[in-house]
Amino acid sequence: MKLGFRRLAALLCCALLLAPYAAWGEQDHIVELPIDFSPGMPVREKYETGKMTYDDPSIHVEREYNKAERYHVVRIKIATPNQLRTVAAESFNSRAKVEVSTMARRMNAVVAINGDYYSEHPGSFVLRQGQVFRGTVNENRDILLIDEEGNFRIILAEENPGDMDLTQIDGKKIINGFEFGPALVRDGIRVQDDSKSPTNSKPWEDAGRICICQTGELEYMIVACKYWTMSVSRMTDVVMSFGNVQQAYMLDGGLSVNVVFLGKKINDTDVTTVRPVPDAIYFASAYDPN
Repeated sequence: MKLGFRRLAALLCCALLLAPYAAWGEQDHIVELPIDFSPGMPVREKYETGKMTYDDPSIHVEREYNKAERYHVVRIKIATPNQLRTVAAESFNSRAKVEVSTMARRMNAVVAINGDYYSEHPGSFVLRQGQVFRGTVNENRDILLIDEEGNFRIILAEENPGDMDLTQIDGKKIINGFEFGPALVRDGIRVQDDSKSPTNSKPWEDAGRICICQTGELEYMIVACKYWTMSVSRMTDVVMSFGNVQQAYMLDGGLSVNVVFLGKKINDTDVTTVRPVPDAIYFASAYDPN
């Protein structure tokens, strides 16, 4: 795929930020993934027990596990915005469900997590890979939007997102939109009201929780806790403790919480039940050595 000079320069800058993970001479093999439902580039490594990082010239992943509080943290740095992608079990017009690990392997995901379980919330907003599949908005839920530059935009329920054009913000096209929540952090500030979406999130209960965060330009973090572990407020405490979180948003929890690394589910491995889900969010490689 041929790139314009400015785009190529931007890709090279991003790749340099990933150094020392990228070897010299490999940056020009970073491709721009299309905004569609095609997979990412093949990963270069297989999962092994105890493997905590993945690197190629387009993506750096490192993970850790807090044994005391039983939560996983995965940090991701990508070279291009389109490496943050979404996928459905079958299609976003279907209620089909499969395990996240199945979707992850199909899409060559380096890291994949469950999405917002859109199929069981018929009144919710669904925008994936630049396409609006459902335009309705639930007035009791915060919304997460991810724009064409890979930046998170959070719209709080009290701001009446149903009255807004959720396909673009400040001239930037929205590539993916989610409706579950609640929002935990917006613009670096803790969101004080965690009681929204009570039917979905049950904020007062200790439960399995997962949130996706933006920590910098094309830098993200996933935090996922063990089943029956945290309230929404406690999850927010954990997220805020990292100090560099710009935006944080909760996704579907409980048995839906899945963190998949190189095709292997790494969270709650002692729980025998793995809930199939309709959708996933994943981070892909954009490195083409050929």
